[in-house]
Amino acid sequence: MRRGLVLVLSAACLTGCGGGSSSASSRLQTRAARICTAANRRLEQDRPRQSHYQAFLGDGLAVLEPELRRLKSVRTVASDQAVYADALGALGREITEVKRTLSGLDHHQDPALAFAALQRRLAPLESQANAAWRALQIPACVNR
Repeated sequence: MRRGLVLVLSAACLTGCGGGSSSASSRLQTRAARICTAANRRLEQDRPRQSHYQAFLGDGLAVLEPELRRLKSVRTVASDQAVYADALGALGREITEVKRTLSGLDHHQDPALAFAALQRRLAPLESQANAAWRALQIPACVNR
């Protein structure tokens, strides 16, 4: 999602310009940053529940899924579409991996092993998304 989730997973989970019209890119940057900033705030509020693995991941999904839906509704200029699609695709795959981990935990998988595996699966997806967000110059959406 993400930002808060990465911290949990670690413990247990601007260079390029997108080109195109500067006003359209500026609108994309403003709208996407607003969406990601709101999601970041919600994830930060969930931190006290980190000891409850399933609840924490569920809370993270409750933030990330609406964030992805909102980000998908943001219009982009043609020159930004491929990079934006890469960012959204990586975020979607991160959500899929969190759901996969939740399923494992529901089937009594060891939480330490589940979180370690999730962290390994998320790392390349987060790198892909971060590269896209940086290229689009939307630091609010970069995983921390």
